[in-house]
Amino acid sequence: MVFYDLDVRGEEIGQISEFAKKLGWNGLCFVLSDLDKLKGFQEGAKRNNTTWGIEISGKDYKEIIKKVKEVRTEAELIIAYSPNLEITREILEIKEIDVLRQDVGLGLNPVLAKLAKENNIAIEFRFTDLLHSHKRVRAGIFKNYIETARLLRKFRAPFVITSGAMTKWDLRGPSEMLSFGRLLGFQDPEIKQAMSDWIIKENRKRLSGKWVMPGVEIE
Repeated sequence: MVFYDLDVRGEEIGQISEFAKKLGWNGLCFVLSDLDKLKGFQEGAKRNNTTWGIEISGKDYKEIIKKVKEVRTEAELIIAYSPNLEITREILEIKEIDVLRQDVGLGLNPVLAKLAKENNIAIEFRFTDLLHSHKRVRAGIFKNYIETARLLRKFRAPFVITSGAMTKWDLRGPSEMLSFGRLLGFQDPEIKQAMSDWIIKENRKRLSGKWVMPGVEIE
């Protein structure tokens, strides 16, 4: 089984990558918010056998889709951040987005869960959101996560489980993240898929120049 942490934010690529290997991760995706930093970052990522993604955000559909078009051919993963349910809906209508990360105070409703399923956009559960919160805030986040997980199971929508680590000390091993997924109510096969490189594999096909659409490639 290949285990990938698809959302790592720290800048110490070498240190974080080495520590992640010791914990049992096969790969990491370092997520940037600034496309201008990508070229210099790519060299370091290649040396450490990791990959890179971009997180985007915007005030409306028009701004979000513009940013998606700018980064789609540069990043192996696109995460879109939503501060409210209106933006969440607009993000979930853009098939080129890979992962949705919502504000920790938000959840999903059945309409949004169905949309995530239809457009194959994975909903992100970040362990660091719980790790760096306390008492009532943590309880509220966990409650939202539990309800979101219930809807995703009901509609069989995709999801990813990540660390969101800013430093190597925020990382947790695959076994601990597996336990996190179980707490959310998921079954082991679902959790392992959510901690794999399935999105990265599909996007590498897109970036190869041979990809036409899901299931169709030029020989």
